[in-house]
Amino acid sequence: MDLVKWIATISMVLDHLWVLFSEYTFVLRGIGRWAFPMFALMIAYNTHNAVQNNKTKTLDDYLKNLILFSFISEIPYQLYNQSDFTTFNIMPTLLLGFVFILLAESKRISAKVSLILLTTLTVFFSKFFMYGTFGVLLIILFYCIFRIQITALQKILIFSSGVCAVIANLESWFEVRGFTQENTYLTVFNFALNSFIASVLMSFLLLKSPLIQLNFKFPPIGKSAYWFYPVHLLVISYFI
Repeated sequence: MDLVKWIATISMVLDHLWVLFSEYTFVLRGIGRWAFPMFALMIAYNTHNAVQNNKTKTLDDYLKNLILFSFISEIPYQLYNQSDFTTFNIMPTLLLGFVFILLAESKRISAKVSLILLTTLTVFFSKFFMYGTFGVLLIILFYCIFRIQITALQKILIFSSGVCAVIANLESWFEVRGFTQENTYLTVFNFALNSFIASVLMSFLLLKSPLIQLNFKFPPIGKSAYWFYPVHLLVISYFI
């Protein structure tokens, strides 16, 4: 749904604007916790639709765009960070989740072997990807929500996705700070609450989307969303 894409894009921009408006960091970064779960959700939702309808060309386009913009977005992302390298931009994380789904759906023996290898590499190099292993797992959980048609299991997966989103957002905090800095507790609660709500609420929204009738339509973002990511990072980095 275009509504989800617009919310994801707006929350992403607000999240990144905290470097220019540091006095509003708590609010901006809290809203920003909605961005990744929704982008992950859209990847899972669109991939599920393409797989179910055997849209091979659509899947090929997703793969090419995710690979291409993983490279294109890297320099703008590092310029935005203005610090020593910590992680790649968000595109490789989305790419990994997408490839995991394709390999899992494939019936080829080579795909199963590749899946095992990719899992090992993802876990081993987790710290170099934004949101790490749990970020990739979140995309897979979202996909399973649409893939599995059992209502009770869908509810469990939706709750699990919320927990996974929280861990993905707070994993680095646990590694670096643990429970030693009390002044970060409010920020941790902010991140946890927003990432959980975003994952659970938007999962239900997309799952029930065929039953929801809106009186107006949001303009489609389409492929411009790929370009918007590196371009807006470049613009913000210019003003830092």
